[in-house]
Amino acid sequence: MESSIRPLEGSTHLNPPASRAGPIVICDDMDTNNPFTSLAHAVLKETKERDVRFRETGPVSTSIVDRLESHKEHNGGYTGSTTNQYEDECHRLRASLSEVQNTIMKQKAETEEMSTTIAEMEQHIRNLNATVNNQKSNLKIRDAELEAKARLTLFGFPVSK
Repeated sequence: MESSIRPLEGSTHLNPPASRAGPIVICDDMDTNNPFTSLAHAVLKETKERDVRFRETGPVSTSIVDRLESHKEHNGGYTGSTTNQYEDECHRLRASLSEVQNTIMKQKAETEEMSTTIAEMEQHIRNLNATVNNQKSNLKIRDAELEAKARLTLFGFPVSK
């Protein structure tokens, strides 16, 4: 099955050497016999930073790389001059995927930590509000007692202090 290949983002390079940064190609159709074209649908490589971004093509996980490995095992290794390219791409994808997963885990941990901190702050605010309300209540009682003593004193009744 032939797939029509087009360069990404105006590039004229269809298959850049693995040793230098260059855009990865995106294929118009999915050739399941060619793991690189399958991978190309899910992975984009930016030219300068070789940053990997995953496309919304379904669940993005190690299954992309596993599919490449599975193809390699079933066919006794890759054939042709692209063996190193497939191997390099596979290793690069595993490393990039690991980075993405680590970043997600860190962000998840930070979010949980922030949620805990927010919950603690909300509880502290509730405790402070309860203390303030208690103090207000105590002041009202004290004011009522002082007012009663003042009235009794005004009318000449002896009041203990």
